[in-house]
Order: sequence, then structure tokens, then C-alpha cells
Amino acid sequence: MPNYRKKSTENLSAAKLLIDNNMFTASVHCSYYAGFQMSKYILAHYCNISYTRQEEEAKGKDSHFYIMNELSDSLSSINRFYYIDYNKYYNALKMLRKKADYSEILITDHEAQKAYNCANPLITLLKSKYSIR
Repeated sequence: MPNYRKKSTENLSAAKLLIDNNMFTASVHCSYYAGFQMSKYILAHYCNISYTRQEEEAKGKDSHFYIMNELSDSLSSINRFYYIDYNKYYNALKMLRKKADYSEILITDHEAQKAYNCANPLITLLKSKYSIR
């Protein structure tokens, strides 16, 4: 299994473990990166945008926005509704991750579960639309 895909799977599992152990703030970070890493994997293996190219294209920009934007474009070419769903999940995750990582405010159990409940269907959507088992 390629590394970004493995990292994504591991981060999603870690998010669940952290939630189950009342470590809500850290779980959001893991949920977010599960979605982000799967997005990078899809771009490299299904959209012909190598990891090197992803890094080069994102230099001097928000690399996370670049990844989201490129994958959104790819999904939109398949079906507009996939684009909408992906962006809904990804943007919710990004907002919660910013709160978890850059704010003094602690994440609640509800917010941690919300992040997990965005990451899981985001990854499921990607696996389904790109026929990944």
C-alpha cells in the first residue's frame, strides 16, 4: 500500500482511538490529515499529479488549498455532486483543524465526532469514485 494511503488509514484509525479515549483536540488533527493524505494519494495515483508536482505547484501558496482545489476539479469532471460533497466535508474538516491546532479553545466531543464523521465519508467518497478497494 502506498505511503499516503497507509498514513490516511492510520490517521483515521488514530482519530477513532483518540475520540474513544477523550482526546478530542488531537483526534481532529488526525481526522483532517486522514482526508488530506487520501486526497494527495488520489491526485498522484488517479489524476496524474505526482507528489513532486504537487509540492512544486503549491510552493508559495496554501498547499492544502491546492490539493483541495485540484481534487475538486477532478471530481467535478466526474460529477458535479461529488465536487459538492467533497468540498463540504473537506471545508468542515479544515475549519475544525484550524480551531484544534491554532486556537486556545479545546475541541468538544461533539466537534471531534463531527470531524471524524466528515473524514470517514470523504475517504469513502474518494475510494468509491476512484474505484479503490
